[in-house]
Amino acid sequence: MKLNFKKIALGLVLTGGFAGSALAAGTAAGTDVENLATLTFKAEPTGPDLVLESSPTGNSTVGASNGESTDFVVDRKLDFEVVTTDTTLVSVLEGDTAQVTTFTLKNTSNDTLDFALAALNRASGSMTDPYAATDSFDVTTATMSIAVGGSTQDYVDNLAPDAMVTITITSDIPDDGITVANGGVGSGDIALVTLVAQVAEDDDGSGGAATPGALIAQDSSGNAAPGGTAASVADDPDAVQDVFAEDDVEGNAGSTIAARAAVTHNFVANGSGRFDGDGAGTDVASNGQFAATSGYIIEQPELVVTKESETVWDAFSCSVATEPTDSTADVDTLCGVGTNPKAIPGAYVRYTLTIQNNGNTEVTGASIADTVDTDTLLVVGPPTSVVVEDGDEAAVDPIPTDGSSATDLSLSGITIAEKDAADGDDVIVITFFVTIK
Repeated sequence: MKLNFKKIALGLVLTGGFAGSALAAGTAAGTDVENLATLTFKAEPTGPDLVLESSPTGNSTVGASNGESTDFVVDRKLDFEVVTTDTTLVSVLEGDTAQVTTFTLKNTSNDTLDFALAALNRASGSMTDPYAATDSFDVTTATMSIAVGGSTQDYVDNLAPDAMVTITITSDIPDDGITVANGGVGSGDIALVTLVAQVAEDDDGSGGAATPGALIAQDSSGNAAPGGTAASVADDPDAVQDVFAEDDVEGNAGSTIAARAAVTHNFVANGSGRFDGDGAGTDVASNGQFAATSGYIIEQPELVVTKESETVWDAFSCSVATEPTDSTADVDTLCGVGTNPKAIPGAYVRYTLTIQNNGNTEVTGASIADTVDTDTLLVVGPPTSVVVEDGDEAAVDPIPTDGSSATDLSLSGITIAEKDAADGDDVIVITFFVTIK
């Protein structure tokens, strides 16, 4: 029967459904989405309602249940984020062991995934760290370790959508026994460590045995991780395909970090674990990887103590007859202009102790004990002077003099300030007299 559609009453109903769950990242990967259209019409204006259902290949058979739904499966949006939760560089001392930097990895994909992990011991001087300081030394790579949720391992297993896990990198700080002035590691030096994560298959199944899944080295949209092969594949409605969706902007979890770690790691060629250097190149969006950087700063005092002696008066060489009483005065004042006192019995010798802190940490509650040679006697009382020199400043510091005898100098309650680049170096100068027996 030939139908005149100009006179046919039509009605169209769309029915559809899917079996899945709603996640922050959207519908779960692998969800079947089904849709069936039903056309209701009359062959004649006064005739009965007829039903014609849709099908993917086209259906012309009138009647219910003669059509077929048009289906597709939801693909995988592979998205995740790595951030450090360290709000500042981790303060350490030379020789410290098992020092921890902390990160989190959140799976914002629409599927349960594994992740391969690499800890990079960044090359010294290679970059400006996220806290606006330069990497200047390396931690000990051989003893670096990665822990996931407290368990030592270099992968994340069975991380569900919207779930987050804590990851730590533990490092030992070298103690080279060399002063900073001679090129060693010291106060203020910085070592950076970067955590790189790459998405991997949850091939043992959610809740299965804790084993690392196979790397996902490329997606179906022409993107690849280092070591992967980029290939763009036509959409297949019957197969779950992958799309790398992570961006290239590092989160900061409230820290002072402003810049992306900007490095990658070739897991395909080198696997997971700990590595020296700056990785396999600059990070970009949609490469299946995410990285974050933290680090360590050495914060410790670096004290230098210098002791000098100078003969300042003897009764035979000096034009000044009175014995010295001011340990800070120069020889011309104490002995007379143009005189040259000698270290003979009865002479006064001035000792000058200089204490300088080249580190970035203040020392408090320090004390000094100095037992003079048995052939000399300590001159106690007002001749002993303690002066703090800070750049162009000079002031008498109220350090108590206690316990001094004819043979021992004892000073306590000393505060030695850290090095101040803007104001000069704080130097404590202690002068005292001894007489030669």
